[in-house]
Amino acid sequence: MATVSVSPSPAADAPAFRKILYGPQTRPTNFVPDNFLSSLQRNVNVRPHTYGNLLLHALSVTGFIAVLALFLALFGLLLEGTLPASALVLLCALAFIVGWVGYESMGRTGQAAKAVKSAILVTTFLLSLSPILRTLSQSTSSDTIYALATFLFLLSLLLFPSPYKTAGHIATTTSVSASLVLASRLPGSEDVFALLLLAVLAFSLFPILSERLRTTSTGPYILCTILLSLSPVYAMSFLQHGGMSLMRAYAILICAVTFGGPAALLYSQRFKNEIRGPWDPAVPLIRPSRLA
Repeated sequence: MATVSVSPSPAADAPAFRKILYGPQTRPTNFVPDNFLSSLQRNVNVRPHTYGNLLLHALSVTGFIAVLALFLALFGLLLEGTLPASALVLLCALAFIVGWVGYESMGRTGQAAKAVKSAILVTTFLLSLSPILRTLSQSTSSDTIYALATFLFLLSLLLFPSPYKTAGHIATTTSVSASLVLASRLPGSEDVFALLLLAVLAFSLFPILSERLRTTSTGPYILCTILLSLSPVYAMSFLQHGGMSLMRAYAILICAVTFGGPAALLYSQRFKNEIRGPWDPAVPLIRPSRLA
């Protein structure tokens, strides 16, 4: 009976593949081992979101939209002559006192004198410049004014929820600039003063108070956001032209942002596919020096 000799294959004689960068390699540069995908991992660092958590984060955008809608509604009431400027100034003063007391009770900053001094300076500055600001863009057509104000408000709405401080400052600047533009449509200097005072409270001080309330007390933050979201509806009900249409559009927008946005993000999360494997670059672990 003849014996058959089987010669070993070149693959069996080849040494095992080694993951080394410097040194001789016996395999080609495009070699892929059979166990390359054995350590593949999917969505390792992905943190699943819950609808309640997303809803809580969406309330910051809801609050800013509500403040913007309330500002525009009060501007319309000033323009129609339904709301006296003195009543709006009194409302702003009351809102400032309530907000300042709430801010101090949450943070206990102890800067009462500084806050009162800043409020007096801002009020005096706006009161002295109101006649000039009213005529600043009075010669511009109303169509151009409203188009520019719409663009600035949309830009501030896009930049307001940003975690970067620069974007937040730009959002405040654009909102106040839009208020200055709209102030030229008002008939009197006292109306301009009331509108600009409202703009400072709504777009400069309200974001600070809202962020402090969100980080310290979740329950009161949700309650205040709900009440704030309902206030533009009450203000729009006094408008003589287009009040009902504006209320419907505002209600649809608020519901879409508050409830539809988190639901859409939660639904799209199931399609997320983050792949991790041996092809990822190494992340160095830097330990603090013990000699420091």
